[in-house]
This record gives sequence, C-alpha cells and structure tokens, in this order.
Amino acid sequence: MAFVVSPVLYPSSGSVRFPRRCSAHCARATNRESATQRQEPAEPAEPRKKRAPWTDAQLASLPRRLWPQRGLEDLHVILRRRILLLQAVCGYRANTDSQLLAYFAVQQWRKRNPTREPERVLELGSGNGLVSILLAKTWLQAHVTLVELQESLAQRGQRNLELNGVANHRAVTIQADIAEWESSVDVQGRMPMYDIVLTNPPFYALGGVSGRHPPIGLSDEKRVAHFESSAGLTDFLRAMAGAMSHHSLGFVIQSIDERARLLDCIALVNDLRVVCVQRVFHSRMSVRATRVLVMVTLRSPDAGEPGSEGEREETPPIYLHDHPQDIRYDDAHELWLRDLPGPPWPLEFAQDALASS
Repeated sequence: MAFVVSPVLYPSSGSVRFPRRCSAHCARATNRESATQRQEPAEPAEPRKKRAPWTDAQLASLPRRLWPQRGLEDLHVILRRRILLLQAVCGYRANTDSQLLAYFAVQQWRKRNPTREPERVLELGSGNGLVSILLAKTWLQAHVTLVELQESLAQRGQRNLELNGVANHRAVTIQADIAEWESSVDVQGRMPMYDIVLTNPPFYALGGVSGRHPPIGLSDEKRVAHFESSAGLTDFLRAMAGAMSHHSLGFVIQSIDERARLLDCIALVNDLRVVCVQRVFHSRMSVRATRVLVMVTLRSPDAGEPGSEGEREETPPIYLHDHPQDIRYDDAHELWLRDLPGPPWPLEFAQDALASS
C-alpha cells in the first residue's frame, strides 16, 4: 500500500471543454463494439461550449504540478463552476455517476443524521477523485480517504484534491488493490471505522451476465475502470463492510442492467443488509432507468438470517432533469451544488465563471 503524492508534471494548457469522447488521434472502437460500451447519462456540466485552450497566464497562479499535461490531460470547470477537474484526454473520464453517488450519500446521511456531520469518509475505487471532492466540499471538517488501483488515476485524483483545496491533512489518496487492501491499522492494532463508505465499482464482470467485453481500442485506464479485473464486485462490498461500524452508511452505484447481480453480491456479504434502493432516470421523459443507487448498513449482531432484518426502503426514483435537453436539476440538487465552496485559486477563468454563475 503506497500513499500517492502529487507528481511534478510538465506545464501545458488544456481545455474547459468536456467532450464525451477522445479526440481524433485516440484509438476508437468499431460501431458494433462501441454499442457494447457502458451507456452514460448526459454530462451534468455547464452548456457544452468550445473554448480556447488555457494560456500560461491563466494558469500562472497554479503550481506547475497541477497544470494539465500537454496532449494527455484536460482541465475543466464543472458542476456550477464549483469544481476544477483534471481528466485524461483518452483515459477514464468522470460522468454523472460520480455526482449521483455523492448526492445520494449527502441526502441519505442528512435524512438520518440531521444534526451531525460525518467525520471520516472512505471511497473505494476513487478514479479521478470527483466523488470525494464533492463530499469534502459538502462537509468541511470531514477527513476523506480515497483508494484507487491505477497509479495514473491515483496521482491525478490527488492532484484534483489539491486543485479543489481539500488535500493535505484532510484528504489523501492511497494506491492499492481492493482485492488485497485492508484499511490501515492504528497503533492499537484496530481497524479504523468510517462514517460513510462509498464505491462506484467497475460495472461489468468479464463475460458475465451482461456478456460485455472491452471494445477494441479501449484504453487500459478505461478498461480497468469499467471492467472487473483483480477485484470483483463482492471484493468491493467486503472491503466496504470491513471499514464500517454499526453506525456507518455504505453507498453503491451500478448500471441498472447489473441491479440483480449487485443485490445478489450484497447478499453474499453476510455483514451487509440493504436499506434503500433508488433508480435513476435521465429525465421524466425517460422510459427506462439507467442506474441504481443502493444504501447498505451492517447487520445487527443479534439479527437472524442475512436479509431478514428490517424492511428495504424503495424510495421514489431520481429524475436528473424534467426534459432530456435540460441542464438544470431539481431545487434540492441545485442548492447542494450552489452551496459548495468554489475553487481556491485566483485563476482568471475561475473568477469569471463564478461571477457569472
């Protein structure tokens, strides 16, 4: 297990554009193969406007290790101009799932703990860090730990923490394999417990129920993020259970196509019980859900057979938008985003964006 530090990178300029695909020089799958890729809801960022690349003058207030690497990374201002995010041009890129998982956790925690904020948050499979950044900006005193398998994503995630002012003593990224990882033991030899544990695990088991296989041309970073490798879904859930106390809440997001497999895997982890299941639709016009959100807790020590304790709460679905072309969310969702603190850097682009939001 290695703690990831921010690497020194070559300075360059990036783009605020948040494209849904790699640029033309990236390898692409065939149309038939592309159809098997993970289907994403529409990007919940600002209106997609193509802008000029950042200039060195605009980036001058940033430490150079936080500048996007030329030709390899983009720098984006997203989610009502509250988040700065470095992303790979041709690797793994955040989508609506990260925002949904964070929002679900915030709403469910506040519903059950109206007078208390979480002190410790753990994200398993943290990607570029967006989920943890959103939670760290929501709860300004919380300590956040991110665990990520891929070195490139772990390093980028740590830089994104710093870009958003939540690094140093309050948030740290650990590069580790969930299949082998156990949260670090304290000096008394006890496992630390977390108030909130979240995961957006790889959606697909190779050759599993979905019958999906990585498309030809898919980057290694995307492949490992989207398809199970050393750790399967049950490994993520066991790691989640191992980091929870009986007062903790665990949160998972999955493709709606994998809903049954997710619930079956939770049932295999005897320590966990499902408390809440919520489907996600892109808009009120959508006829089919795209994602499922699940909240779990630890079973009470005196509970009976797995799954017998308590009633499962089927909450009303989440509709991201009223209409397919909308970019606005419901009032509670918008208020959550607007209340997040903005970027900590006096960058020209960030100040202009915040002034106009």
